[in-house]
Amino acid sequence: MLSDRRLWWLPVCCWLAVVVADVLLRRAPSYFVLGLVDEPAHFLTSVVVLLAVAAAVPGRHLGVYFSAGLLVSGNLIDLDHLPMSLGTDLLTAGTARPYPHSLVTPVVLLAVAVLSPGRWSRLAAGAAIGVTGHLLRDLGTAPVSLFWPFSGAGVSVPHGLYLGVLLALALVPRLAGAVRSTPPSIRPAPAPRAAEPDRRS
Repeated sequence: MLSDRRLWWLPVCCWLAVVVADVLLRRAPSYFVLGLVDEPAHFLTSVVVLLAVAAAVPGRHLGVYFSAGLLVSGNLIDLDHLPMSLGTDLLTAGTARPYPHSLVTPVVLLAVAVLSPGRWSRLAAGAAIGVTGHLLRDLGTAPVSLFWPFSGAGVSVPHGLYLGVLLALALVPRLAGAVRSTPPSIRPAPAPRAAEPDRRS
């Protein structure tokens, strides 16, 4: 994985690009143009999430399947918008977004990850996190029927909250690198052990 000590700026640059994309989204003249701007922003969100996860589990190689599952699922889930674009409410009847845009999708993917062997488990686990990152962005841009099928009501959070959470994730590699590079001499010393009683008397 990328060295978080030298390339910590990469997720921060991704975050800045997302901010620029969201400014452009407000001026999108059509749904098509909106998609052209929003999909790259979703991918950049997935990159930030992936780098944060990689930095949070030092010493473990996430692997190609986990990484691919996370990055691809962060955009692939938007294929569920196609029926609506074709004029049918097959996946959107009574909801703010298509049915897969809910917590059901990452929960099912996590179940697949638990029940599947080897590479398929890693692929599904990465996809679950990727879809969760996608939902995080969607919550900050428009209402999402997060609790479908129990409720079709749209749920949203302030856009600034989404950007704040994403910035925190973007800083994880930098903070993790700083902690791991802290010299032992300035790390907190272990507490002294209590003296054992003299048993010679």
